[in-house]
Amino acid sequence: MFNELHQEQGISLREIARQYNTTHGVIRRCLVSGGFAYKARKYPLNEEFFQKLDTLEKLYILGWIYSDGHVFSYDEKKHAGLKIKIQKRDAYILEYFKNLIESKAPIKPDFTNGKEYSKITFGSIFIYSALLKYGLEHQKTFKLKYPIEQVWDHRPFYSRGI
Repeated sequence: MFNELHQEQGISLREIARQYNTTHGVIRRCLVSGGFAYKARKYPLNEEFFQKLDTLEKLYILGWIYSDGHVFSYDEKKHAGLKIKIQKRDAYILEYFKNLIESKAPIKPDFTNGKEYSKITFGSIFIYSALLKYGLEHQKTFKLKYPIEQVWDHRPFYSRGI
């Protein structure tokens, strides 16, 4: 039942913990003792980060994702999320975003066509779903839809050339 509730309503252990003024560890232990299963997250992450575009920082990050990131979904693995790959010299931006989103995911090197890049992956169906509503799609190059209704300040997108 919890798994169904989690998938249908998108309720995380942290959200449940907030509702009951406790920690996600307490909620997890209660679920396990009650016979429920949950998928443990490899790296912590604020999955609610993109639920609202309410700061300029979020708009700038969305602009970066529009230019250098993409969403992914592997149905057979029940895995979805976001990947961003940028030039190695700009890795500090990934570090900044990682701190904003409260993640411990590693920034990894990537070598493509003799060039060195830095990349980061955030596995999260919640982030994936939020970014879809802002116009991102798989293989977005020719299908990207600008989120005119959700963006209240368009400057972050002008600087990215979108």
